[in-house]
Amino acid sequence: MKTSINTKLTLTCLVCLPLAAFANTPPLPSFDCLIEPELLADVGSPVDGVIEKFFVSKSDIVKKGQKLAQLNQSVNLSTAILAKAQSEMQEKIDSKQAYLAFAQRKLDRIKKLHKQKAASSFQKDEAETELKLARSELDLAKREKLLSKLEYQQAMQKLMERSIRSPFDGIVVKLHLSLGESVKDRPVIKLAKINPLRVELILTSEMFGLIKKGMQADIIPELPNYAPARATVTVVDKLIDAASGTFGIRLALPNPDYRIPSGLRCQAQFLPNAK
Repeated sequence: MKTSINTKLTLTCLVCLPLAAFANTPPLPSFDCLIEPELLADVGSPVDGVIEKFFVSKSDIVKKGQKLAQLNQSVNLSTAILAKAQSEMQEKIDSKQAYLAFAQRKLDRIKKLHKQKAASSFQKDEAETELKLARSELDLAKREKLLSKLEYQQAMQKLMERSIRSPFDGIVVKLHLSLGESVKDRPVIKLAKINPLRVELILTSEMFGLIKKGMQADIIPELPNYAPARATVTVVDKLIDAASGTFGIRLALPNPDYRIPSGLRCQAQFLPNAK
């Protein structure tokens, strides 16, 4: 009976050993890292012009599509107003429609008279030609109005191109130009996208294969009073640099309230079992 009990205990311990070993596996060490913006962009203008007004200042938070600056637009505005007025003109079409209706009634009368031998074939032919011309003139007036609408749309597009807008949610890093300066081939405003932030690490080759895409890590900024924030691995380099024996890791760090500034050094503590 005693032997049987010892055998059961031995088997139980053999089953438990792997679990115990796994549970006592030491955590990965922490690594130096750098918190950077997800994206930095120098925003410019697709057209030449002079800066007429800025709507933002350095460090302002901006939304995608928000107007950042305005170029001089007096000429384009006048062109757009004229094109809009032309596109809304209906009088020419109304007069051509009235003339077409008149030509149709005239032809109907001539046809009746022609049947009664009271109008010549020449008069009938003349009335039919007049109707065709009236119909052509109406079609031409309609095409001219359509062309005016297209010209108005084009004028509005050119007007919109003179407004510089933000391509993404972010913050204003720098105003490259001042009021009155030309934007020709030059960036106007530098923007940074800081939600999410990008966390960069350089690890030695011994760590290759231990850090995988989708793993999570606690990021601790090197500033007082900042609690760890959770980030997710998005990029693991597939190649190791032969000269240094290192490879890169990138994580995405959510920052919806812009509480964490970019440009900070940090420590990254990976969580091997968190995915």
